[in-house]
Amino acid sequence: MYVISLVVKNEFGVMQRVMGEFTRNKINVETIVVGKCEQPGKSRMVLSVIDKNDAVTAMGRLEKLQDVYDSELVTEGGQSAYALLSTSKGNVGVVHFDSHLDTGRGRVHLLDHGQPIYRVMKEGHIRPEDYIQVGLRAHYTKDYYDWERLIGMNYHTMAEVERRGWPAVMERVLNEAKKHTKYLYVSFDVDVLDPAVEPGTGTPVPGGLTMREAIPIVRRLCAETRLVGFDIVEVAPQLDPTYRSAMNANALMHACLSGVAMRKKGLTQPWYVSPLTSDHGQDNYFGDKK
Repeated sequence: MYVISLVVKNEFGVMQRVMGEFTRNKINVETIVVGKCEQPGKSRMVLSVIDKNDAVTAMGRLEKLQDVYDSELVTEGGQSAYALLSTSKGNVGVVHFDSHLDTGRGRVHLLDHGQPIYRVMKEGHIRPEDYIQVGLRAHYTKDYYDWERLIGMNYHTMAEVERRGWPAVMERVLNEAKKHTKYLYVSFDVDVLDPAVEPGTGTPVPGGLTMREAIPIVRRLCAETRLVGFDIVEVAPQLDPTYRSAMNANALMHACLSGVAMRKKGLTQPWYVSPLTSDHGQDNYFGDKK
């Protein structure tokens, strides 16, 4: 049985929306890849979903790091689960979506949410060359970027997106994610999204990604690499009366699960999109094939 553990915490209504999409015990490939199963009787089950009420319950089942490698672990809510990576040096890379570098230092408390990446680097949990940040644009002084560059971290700012275009940056991120390590952990801080589409977060920064940019790269990362974990953090729907922030969390989780299902079915070619949804299931729907 192919198991994904959805380690969830009830974050003010987020999970009611997220788990509403996965109330069935089984998910079939048509539902994941296409979005709707037109022939339920012929559907092929790909993923089994286990809903846990508390992250500690699921973490307790992972007795050693190999248990993480052997099953995808998807978490939602709370701070990023970097504890899973504490013995993974050289084996696991990280793609971290965020508007902030999170490399603050000298904070009042070691658990300050503005300095986890500084601690990850200083304590040696991840090699700098295996860490990739995407969507950076918050106001940091030059020495913060110099520090990341000098120790060998990979980072991609929205200034780079502005200059090179999102498709080019996305390809570079994917190539870096596959380059040095066997496994991948993805951490998605929702403030990487523009506040126009994601108002429900505590530290919004204008000029971010749209959901149309975020969904494809999440799906591709989860399909084209050996994923060992995925988290969505900094979701605060209580700050969003429109409910769109909860829906975004749902869509991002679904994109990840879609990618995992695609990998399970061998659909790992770059830019794969179901012909049924993109070309109406026809060989030359747009008439551009010779």
